[in-house]
Amino acid sequence: MLARYREKGLEEGLILEAIRQAAAHGARSPLAYIGRILDQAAASGQLTLAAWQAAHRGGGGGGKRVDRPSPSGNDFLADAAARPRRHKRKG
Repeated sequence: MLARYREKGLEEGLILEAIRQAAAHGARSPLAYIGRILDQAAASGQLTLAAWQAAHRGGGGGGKRVDRPSPSGNDFLADAAARPRRHKRKG
């Protein structure tokens, strides 16, 4: 099965990474999972591991720090001690 993808021009490193992905994600049917990854890579022209990783690099900025030049001026804790406490209404 995997020889078919080598004939399509996919490099061996990409095939091994597809196998690693299937194992890492605990695929129920790993051959179908591997086949889908490799079919999509071949269809989009990603024949090398480097090209595939560049296209599938994680993003979203989940761990990036945001530095703001100055405070926004909305310090809601500045008058916390002087503010009356709000209680739940009864009834």
